[in-house]
Amino acid sequence: MLPASGHGHGDHSAHPEQSIAQALNFEALDLTGTNPWVDDVDMETSQGDEGPFTLQEAVSKRRRGRPKGSSTKKRRRSQSEPRMVGVRERTQTQLFSPSKNMKVSDEPHGKMVEKSPTELLPLDAPWVDIRGERVIIELHQLDQSLQQVPCGSCPLDGHLRLARDITTGKLTDTQTGLAHEFFMECDKCMLGHPLATSSKIETSEGVAGRKPFVVNRAAVTAGELCGVRRERQTKMLMMMGIKGIMKDKTWMVHADEVYLEVEYVHYNQIKENRRKVRAYMEKKGFTPDEHGRIAIVVSADGSWAIKGYTSNCGQASLIFSCEDFDRLVVAQDFRQKTCSTCDWYGKNKPSWVVPPHVCRKNYTDTSKSMEQDILISLVDDVAIYEHKTVDGTMEEKPMEERLVIEAVCADEDSSFWNRITQDGALKNQFAPRKLSDVNHLSNCLMRRLAGQKAKKMKNTSLLSNAVCQKFCTSFRWIVKQNTGDHQRAKAQLENMICHYFDDHTNCGDFPKLNEDGTPKEQWCRAQVAAENEAEEGDDHAGPTNFPRNKYLDKIVTVKRGKYEETIVDGATKKTLVGAEDYEINYFDDVKEVFKVFLTDQVIKAATSGYSSNVNESLHSVQVSMMNGKHTFKGQRGNYVMCMQAATLKHSLGMDYVLNLLPRCGVPVTLEMTRHFNRATKKAEAKKLYYKKIETKLIRKKRRMLKRKQSFEDRRNKPEDYRKGMALDALQEKDDDSADDEADSETEEPDGTGDLVQCLRCHKREATEENPMLFCCNQMTCGQAIHEECAGGWSYVVPPPKGDPNREESLKSWPCPECQYKSQMSEDPESELIAEPEELHAPPERHL
Repeated sequence: MLPASGHGHGDHSAHPEQSIAQALNFEALDLTGTNPWVDDVDMETSQGDEGPFTLQEAVSKRRRGRPKGSSTKKRRRSQSEPRMVGVRERTQTQLFSPSKNMKVSDEPHGKMVEKSPTELLPLDAPWVDIRGERVIIELHQLDQSLQQVPCGSCPLDGHLRLARDITTGKLTDTQTGLAHEFFMECDKCMLGHPLATSSKIETSEGVAGRKPFVVNRAAVTAGELCGVRRERQTKMLMMMGIKGIMKDKTWMVHADEVYLEVEYVHYNQIKENRRKVRAYMEKKGFTPDEHGRIAIVVSADGSWAIKGYTSNCGQASLIFSCEDFDRLVVAQDFRQKTCSTCDWYGKNKPSWVVPPHVCRKNYTDTSKSMEQDILISLVDDVAIYEHKTVDGTMEEKPMEERLVIEAVCADEDSSFWNRITQDGALKNQFAPRKLSDVNHLSNCLMRRLAGQKAKKMKNTSLLSNAVCQKFCTSFRWIVKQNTGDHQRAKAQLENMICHYFDDHTNCGDFPKLNEDGTPKEQWCRAQVAAENEAEEGDDHAGPTNFPRNKYLDKIVTVKRGKYEETIVDGATKKTLVGAEDYEINYFDDVKEVFKVFLTDQVIKAATSGYSSNVNESLHSVQVSMMNGKHTFKGQRGNYVMCMQAATLKHSLGMDYVLNLLPRCGVPVTLEMTRHFNRATKKAEAKKLYYKKIETKLIRKKRRMLKRKQSFEDRRNKPEDYRKGMALDALQEKDDDSADDEADSETEEPDGTGDLVQCLRCHKREATEENPMLFCCNQMTCGQAIHEECAGGWSYVVPPPKGDPNREESLKSWPCPECQYKSQMSEDPESELIAEPEELHAPPERHL
């Protein structure tokens, strides 16, 4: 893999790699306006009626034909017009020349003439810097191209080639990871010149060790940021035929540098986010407290490196978000329970002193308690307005970074709220106010309803999954529709329970509202039916997703007893023994579950309008950075780096790569900038698209259609997948075969069946005027045909209706297909009966 290298006008120090021109001690020309390496461009295609053109136009000529306005007709060049030289006319000595004038051949193998470089190309076009750009080139193709380049210092007119080992015949190559250093030699004078495929990173003075190659640092940086680390990257490169295998130690040396740079950029980005948040709050008119801190509301959540509660590392973050402001991470921290170096010495060398290293172990408690420990430390860290320096003095935090957490929107999954309200948990601020996420509250409601069913309604159809889903959906709707009005939300939730139990006394108090807050229409169909004096028992008055579209009963009587297994006809069946009627207060049991969710504290926290969805969005970015949660990546700082890089991507988009690569020693190319800018704009456009009301309506309709189609498929399509389905089918087949053998001894086929398709029109419908006629050969043929379809050919048809011999004729009447086969078997040369085209279709047997 060779990097594309180029030089500016007379500038050789800008490129640390040694090019062909430097190796041959040639002077590089400023080839402006054209590309000396473009092949197969003739003199005729290098100019047209418009005069000289640039490199882009030349490439456009080669790929898409002649540019617009050009002509294939030759014209004479004026004396004042600069000459554009085609590649076929040039020789390799035109590219680099040790003298002032350049030898140019007017013919491919003619004599050499002297021409000035100013007559070749104009000197006013810009020179594009291509440092850091890389292409994949085959070594064979490179060797063939070099053989066309003459050796400038050879008096025997030799050409260059890649040097090879005399004994083995392999290329002379010094490999360092993905970087290679080949040698070029002249096939006549055997003078060698080095050819490096990558430049080296300029390190600071006094830094020991060799200078790393740029391509190796770029490969490690890309692998760590994209989740394709050394093993996978090596496998991918080897499948492409690229020679490049880095050892684990070499990879980690580069990776440690990448981790440090990501940590530095992440630290500065968090500080910059706090400055933006404070500036936004000051613009909104919020005043600071006595310590100069401005109160903000954030959402908090954490995650682990792998699924489950046994992960050795985890992270949590605080995110500030508003409708007219970007979502910015204002704090993030990590916890790790292991350190590979400490664990190795503790296991293999317990008596040794652990050498100095970067130890990332900072937690010893259980994995479940990681989230609450991180969140408490983050809330306290944001509120710090002064800190102690190394020399023991107190230093104040800059005023533009001072914030304090007023309220936190978090889920109900951890003991964060139990710990944060304890005395001594926070040292720099008061306990923040609790806000709840409505989606997590809905999940908690679903679990409590399921627990109530298992406790009091087991082995009954009460509180089914559809009923529980309806309760949770209505809970979310009511909370979101009453943002900031917890009293109305509480009253509407109480009425929602009564509504589903067919009590519509207060349904008229909560109509649908317009944007200005005026009543729009009634949402309760039972209330509307009562106002319109509709008849009782109207089918449209009940909930559509409840069982049988009916409201729930407040008191339900069920039978309870013990089930005993009995064997009936060789099959095991369960029968209810000692059944007794038992009444369940359905309404009170459901209201008991909602009792916790109807308290003022929970309703106020739920109707705040804040959500932790932004944290879930950050978690999805983090999982993609880790390339999934299926493997553990907590060692050597990879997990922390992925989480920090995800935060940078969440704040800056893909532009964070452009800020990170130069710090890692990887140059940013023009194509790289264009690609990441396009990716950022595409992500922003996607966000705006999903925020549109039209998009939300379309997606809602798609979800409804998909749900309806899924229901239709489950109801109509045969079952294709189920645990143990093949084994059950085998057992059913054995049972059916045994039943068929028993039935065959007593029953005989009557020769009639339900035929499903006409032999001629292939339709299944049959009417009294046009009945279906069955073939008498039911055991061998089994075909059927409409009476009207049978009369259209020259075949024997049964007598019409009303004929006394019709019934006897139908019993012995063969179908047209059987008549045709019978006629052909008796007289194959007969032309009286011709096979109809309709009989070519495959007949369908009766069910």
